[in-house]
Amino acid sequence: QCPADSRGVYADLTVGEYRLRLNALVWSEAVPDGLVEDSELSLLLVLSPMGQSYLPIGTELTITENNLLHSGQNLRWTGQPTCLYTQVFGDWEKKFTVGVLLPNALPKMLPPLTFER
Repeated sequence: QCPADSRGVYADLTVGEYRLRLNALVWSEAVPDGLVEDSELSLLLVLSPMGQSYLPIGTELTITENNLLHSGQNLRWTGQPTCLYTQVFGDWEKKFTVGVLLPNALPKMLPPLTFER
């Protein structure tokens, strides 16, 4: 469940012949000692088709930091419109790179995401 103080943005993307929307939600995760300055961020990404488009089988949504894969989802099979989502947790100072990979299309790597508390 996303807290009420989460912040969100979206970007409309064209990858190959596909029109997609990438939604990002960010919020602060509570830590055991309760100190705000020690909190971690939670980043939730949702990739969905737009209009009459669809996500082809084999579509991947990845999050990396310094070329290290933190999270990834791969669409294996579906008989209906669907979306991919993935989530990572980390320090507010980290920079995450999001990749959208579709079969028979060049990978779409977005500029690194940076965050402010």
